[in-house]
Amino acid sequence: MENRLRESTIINKRYVFDLKVTPYFKHKKMCEIQTSDIRAWQNELIKKGYAPTYLKSIKITITQRIF
Repeated sequence: MENRLRESTIINKRYVFDLKVTPYFKHKKMCEIQTSDIRAWQNELIKKGYAPTYLKSIKITITQRIF
């Protein structure tokens, strides 16, 4: 996807991934992450008071394959 997105979009997506996703799951392999882990992570983000639009942006970031 890097060829289809602007460089600034890639930078922003990597920033969100590195700041919000990686710290929470850093001690788990991808194959070890369960649905319950994702829900717990999402609940942590909700507790931090992020806007619904920002939460949606994070969701889109982790579901798109750009890396």
